[in-house]
Amino acid sequence: MCRIWAPTTAAVGGDDLLAAPAGSTAFTFLESYIPIAANDSGDCVVIDTRSGDEMGCVVEFIGEDTDQGLMRWPSLADMIEDVADALDSNNPCRGWVPAVENGYLAWDLP
Repeated sequence: MCRIWAPTTAAVGGDDLLAAPAGSTAFTFLESYIPIAANDSGDCVVIDTRSGDEMGCVVEFIGEDTDQGLMRWPSLADMIEDVADALDSNNPCRGWVPAVENGYLAWDLP
């Protein structure tokens, strides 16, 4: 991901983006993002490990919208709690409906 997004990263601020606080929109994929989930389209959910008050926040990374998605949590624990609650109640979670399919978490639009 870092190699694929390298030209964009250089164009929008390069290393300065790594110094920006966690949770701030980078408009590119950063080496400080740790992917924890992905789909077949290359979209993923990442943990932002940059420093700052929001260090460890979970951010949705969609190729067309980069890191501006609606799915954001203060921490991995908060994300897991929200997803578990949505699975239990069959309600949307940040606009998406989670479901377990073949042992994997899948997301659908309501």
